[in-house]
Amino acid sequence: GLYFVGMNVLYAHQATGTIAGAVAGAAALNLALNAVAIPTLGGLGAALTSFIAYAVLAAVTLVRAAQVGGLEVSWRSLVVVVLVVVGLWWIAQATVDWEPLERISARLALLASYPLLILVLGVYTREELQTLRARLTRR
Repeated sequence: GLYFVGMNVLYAHQATGTIAGAVAGAAALNLALNAVAIPTLGGLGAALTSFIAYAVLAAVTLVRAAQVGGLEVSWRSLVVVVLVVVGLWWIAQATVDWEPLERISARLALLASYPLLILVLGVYTREELQTLRARLTRR
């Protein structure tokens, strides 16, 4: 997702060396973290290290795209979204031992709360919400 936004800006500005370096660095980071995490955490360790490596790749690419191509990134919004997703995932873990229907219902409720949380926590600016409203009412 986010990596591709930065990558496209870098391609447009012929900064392909940055892309290659970032990908190679993320791969090396993933291998190093795997050596530590997989022996103790197994598959979960592999998943976590891949997540970390991809997050670093996205961050490096976005920062460089901002420097090279003027890409504007709302880091506050990005952090809020990540924290909301992690928080909802953490809450959902409490439902692991529930009956299937109850578990699915609770997780659907958590999923439905995501847009409201994003709205309440100010991820979108007033101008962005006005633009969205105008586009939705035009149809």
